[in-house]
Amino acid sequence: MPIEFDLHQIIHHERDLSSGYHLMVARGWRIIGEQDKLHSPLAYSAFEFRCAIERILIELFVLMREKKPTKADMRLMNSVGSVRKAIYRACGGKTEFERTQTFNRLFSQGSGVPPHIWMATVDIDYLEKLWSKLSDYCHRQLRPHETWKSKGNLWLKKGYKLLNEAEEYLWSIMVTSHVGWVERSTLQPEMRDALDQFVSGEITQATLEARLRIMGPVIKKRIHGRY
Repeated sequence: MPIEFDLHQIIHHERDLSSGYHLMVARGWRIIGEQDKLHSPLAYSAFEFRCAIERILIELFVLMREKKPTKADMRLMNSVGSVRKAIYRACGGKTEFERTQTFNRLFSQGSGVPPHIWMATVDIDYLEKLWSKLSDYCHRQLRPHETWKSKGNLWLKKGYKLLNEAEEYLWSIMVTSHVGWVERSTLQPEMRDALDQFVSGEITQATLEARLRIMGPVIKKRIHGRY
């Protein structure tokens, strides 16, 4: 996946549906428009960042379903809010989701893979908030003199600041690390027990980390055997 998209690529290449594609196109439009605070690149970038957020949540939910979403699952993917609720529900609640993500992160760190492959801890509430803020730059603006034609371009400056905020966060979970999910069915019985006990609150993170250190050689062998 290329790190930079130039204008020619954005216009002439076929569109993709992955979160990574939308992130790179959004970044491209942001770079093109930021210096001169151009109007259209701001709107296009905001749209692509929104698409990236939507795809991240969908891709995460599909991974949680071990890449076998049901028809009912597919119907839940029609809005950011419904996917967020479905993700929490699939784990038994927000706390359980967050603790499972912590397990996934620690498990990937203990596998010996490079840091950029470590699983990210995704703040889906924050993603939804970013998505909502970006919407202000995608939808019609009823007061042009307070938006595109605002005195001092304050609205535009805020828009590009928001684009940078979105890019920084998405980059951290998609490039610096990556969105992933440990399939329960692939875990050793000891690791499944550790996952269940950590998620339920029976053991602390320190205890979990100690178990992962003990199981480290087994984890590395299983992980590297797949690549």
